[in-house]
Amino acid sequence: MGRNLVGTTIKYKKIIVHLIFTQNRCFAVIIKFKTHFIEV
Repeated sequence: MGRNLVGTTIKYKKIIVHLIFTQNRCFAVIIKFKTHFIEV
């Protein structure tokens, strides 16, 4: 049971890290668009 718990926590950590990375990518795109509009 202990091993299973560790496996699930690693899965959740991977999901959280993935979400954070995708959010950062979205923010980077938004910032790029904002800077583009400011330049134009």
